[in-house]
Amino acid sequence: MAKFEADAQARTADWQAQRAAAQEELKAAEANVPADLRPQYNRTIASLGHDGFAVLRDGNCTACYTDVIHQDVMALQREQFVTCKSCGRILYLPSSERPAGSAD
Repeated sequence: MAKFEADAQARTADWQAQRAAAQEELKAAEANVPADLRPQYNRTIASLGHDGFAVLRDGNCTACYTDVIHQDVMALQREQFVTCKSCGRILYLPSSERPAGSAD
């Protein structure tokens, strides 16, 4: 039991360190959200949390499986802010479909 508790404490400390690092990365990334998009971003994250994002795959929102219009697909390829018209999630392209030179 003592060995298990020691291992659990070590894992917990590691997870807490990883969580703190991830929160710092999130704060840095959120600082890059433009001011005009900040209210929409804040509402989406406040209501859906980490589930406020969805990948656009094969022209479909992967959260609600709704087809996204071609105009929105093209806007995403131009790295513009797009939300799913059905579920309201913020859409993004998988890294394999992002334009060359775009940031992660």
